[in-house]
Amino acid sequence: MNSYKEQFQRSLDAKQDCTLRITYPIYAISNLYQTTKPSDMWDDFILIDNFQLYDIPPSFSRIKFVEGIELEDWLIEKLAKSNLRSIHINSWVGHSRTEMGLPSNIKEIISSCHLPKPSLFPLELERYELISWYTKFSISVVTSELPRTLRVFKTSLLRHFNAVDIGSFPPNLEELHLFAEKDQPSDDTTQLPSTLKHLSISTSWLKNICDLKSIETLKLIYRNDVSLRQDDIPSYITHLTLCNHGMEKSFTKELIPKNIKYLKLEYNILF
Repeated sequence: MNSYKEQFQRSLDAKQDCTLRITYPIYAISNLYQTTKPSDMWDDFILIDNFQLYDIPPSFSRIKFVEGIELEDWLIEKLAKSNLRSIHINSWVGHSRTEMGLPSNIKEIISSCHLPKPSLFPLELERYELISWYTKFSISVVTSELPRTLRVFKTSLLRHFNAVDIGSFPPNLEELHLFAEKDQPSDDTTQLPSTLKHLSISTSWLKNICDLKSIETLKLIYRNDVSLRQDDIPSYITHLTLCNHGMEKSFTKELIPKNIKYLKLEYNILF
């Protein structure tokens, strides 16, 4: 048995960019089987009760918590001493047992729960994704409290996201996926960060990107009460995806910018 463990450990040490799965006894059977879905794959797993005594191998760059996570001093210190760069959280985040924030070596957070306090964010966070299947609940995010170091901010929520302030996004964002409505519906002049390259927004934000010529790809989510008119989509857009989760919408060629090189229509759109 020891020789097997040593051989397994050597195989992990030889690999790079490994994923550690933190799990619970209730998932004991599923822990024995690998998934074929790339985003759910892992290289090693350990029960949460044994994690405090576990030495994270230097080849691991990603950690996935099957359930929620209770942040404690020992846990944060363990993460800080590792080579981990990415943390995935599948449920709640507790913080009543610590005043510490996540360490600066964590550059990416993918979670179904928004971190409840700004002080919990790593100081050098670059990517933050909120992915939730519980669409009956809203997630309250104050954009001015997002880390200023963010390069990517994504949320999969289409409707249940509180309104956001247009001018308070991190200044160096390069990718933004956000389908919320604006906090100031009448503000059509404030522009989103000029550094944006990849953008997914609802059609109500179009006037807030008219000057953003850095955008390389744009995905628009139709709102039922918003109709596109000619020249609404900025002429500099070359890669465009139109998506409609509501009633069927008609889309005519007059609405397509002249410089379009790639066009994709998703769901209920007639052309």
